[in-house]
Amino acid sequence: MLTIKEVSANFPSFLGQRVSVRGRISSVRRMKKSVFTDLIWGGSKIQCRFEPTSPYTPMCGDLLEISGTCIQASSGETTIDVSEVSVIAKWKAETDYRKVSEGTSGPL
Repeated sequence: MLTIKEVSANFPSFLGQRVSVRGRISSVRRMKKSVFTDLIWGGSKIQCRFEPTSPYTPMCGDLLEISGTCIQASSGETTIDVSEVSVIAKWKAETDYRKVSEGTSGPL
């Protein structure tokens, strides 16, 4: 298990390799062919790509452990193409996760 910071900082060396990380979903973007999320933890962020037919539906605030292959998205952003997901905890509160990731919302 790697940290999001380790994967992001050394992404070129992980490109094409399978990695596992943990983090909380801070945003979800649904497209026709993919669902993109931002996974945050410890002040670091990485984009994750889910298949729209995935049995797991990404929701903001969920705490996940994911495994997948490191790819470079067409936008150029470092991305994990998710093949396995384990939900550690579901989030029920209404929270602005941009403020949480920036550290401006106070403690959770």
